Amino acid sequence: MIRSLFMTAGIAASLMLWGCGAVGIGNSITVKGKVLVKGQVPRTFVALKVHSRLYYNLVGPLSRTLKSSYQNKTITIEGKIISKALGPGMPARLHVTDIVEIHRRR
Repeated sequence: MIRSLFMTAGIAASLMLWGCGAVGIGNSITVKGKVLVKGQVPRTFVALKVHSRLYYNLVGPLSRTLKSSYQNKTITIEGKIISKALGPGMPARLHVTDIVEIHRRR
């Protein structure tokens, strides 16, 4: 019981560190997630859902391609962090530089 509690706390702490700025502004990253369109018209944005509480707001010319052709698909992309997350509803902004892989459902 206590062991599982410590293990859960350790996993939660590592996810928080990973999602809350462990990757700095200007750094290039490769990330896998599901492409979603979030928000309400006219203020929608393309997002990449990495796990249940970590999203990236995707920007740049490739974000339009992702919005039109890859909604609800799991992909791996490369990009640069251009701003950090400002709280719930305002995820970190990721300028997409390359679509690395499109994962197919099995």
